[in-house]
Amino acid sequence: MALPPLLPGLSFTIIKNRENAKFGQFLNSHTTIEKKISVTDFRSLDTIPSGNRFLTYSLFPETIASVKIRYLGPDKEQVLLSIGRSIFNQNCRVNIGNLLAQYEGGGHAGAGGCSLEVATAQEKIDRILEVMKANQKEDGK
Repeated sequence: MALPPLLPGLSFTIIKNRENAKFGQFLNSHTTIEKKISVTDFRSLDTIPSGNRFLTYSLFPETIASVKIRYLGPDKEQVLLSIGRSIFNQNCRVNIGNLLAQYEGGGHAGAGGCSLEVATAQEKIDRILEVMKANQKEDGK
């Protein structure tokens, strides 16, 4: 017996739920937590998964910010860094846009991004993470 056709909105919802479920699996397998900051490194993947950018805060509710690292294109000459503050845990005191402006990127207080040359990317990522780790509100303060 054939199933009836889905309503257009329902089809979209089912597709997005499947996409987010798969994205969640990638987040779980490629994310480490460093002093309340989730660091997702997709550089080992040929195809970057897509999904709800806020899913990371549901999967890792103890985190105050998320950092996503991936290559900018298939040539792997630049690394794209995206950072956002948690929508649930408001203990990040870093203005993300100002921080990433120091690396020729930008954004606003809550989120931003920058492109880094591969040769110096990891060193810069480590410095950015150190700033973020050092500028956290203490729980309850």
